[in-house]
Amino acid sequence: MKYFAILTIVVLLGCGFFATSQLFASAYATVANRSSQPSETALNASRLATRLAPGKVEYLHTRAYLEESLSGSAPALETYHQSLAANPSWPNTWAAIARHHARYNNFDDKMLTAVVRSQALGPYERTLQYINATVGVDYWYQLSPALREALQPSIMFSLSHEAAKPLLAYINTQGRTRLFCRRFTAAVPGSAKWCESARLPTAPRQTTRPSN
Repeated sequence: MKYFAILTIVVLLGCGFFATSQLFASAYATVANRSSQPSETALNASRLATRLAPGKVEYLHTRAYLEESLSGSAPALETYHQSLAANPSWPNTWAAIARHHARYNNFDDKMLTAVVRSQALGPYERTLQYINATVGVDYWYQLSPALREALQPSIMFSLSHEAAKPLLAYINTQGRTRLFCRRFTAAVPGSAKWCESARLPTAPRQTTRPSN
């Protein structure tokens, strides 16, 4: 009985420590997420959160985003991969990795894999699809045919749902209206007429040879 009582006390103390550590991790994560702009304070809070809860993918994801903004490519990519190790089925991490590769002009097979995995794991998650869509809009002219093909469904999906207005505004802000008119009017009813009235071509111009 004596040993059982001691073991019980040890287990209870362990459970209490774990619960307390998770509570502190949540508090640090809240500080990191509430920051309107990436800051060292937010990054330090995020690092503390991931130390106290190392398997929490949401905390790792936030930390990687802050590291990407403040510390550069290598630390962020390492943390994104820690997030994948904790949960390889979370599509947001795959989408973030794809965006990370694009940001650093790494339009390679690793980026393609990240895009494809995010699409497969979150085909109807609108926030994720919007993130992929903005990557496609921003880097369209630098993408390989395979990456364009992989990202095009996200653009079409986002243009055909509630995200259409934000994405259209984003397309306009980024100076991609010509790209939209050439490739994506099918997703937005009436947009082809708008493109025509704005004298923007709705399809690539084709040259025809005069008949003999």
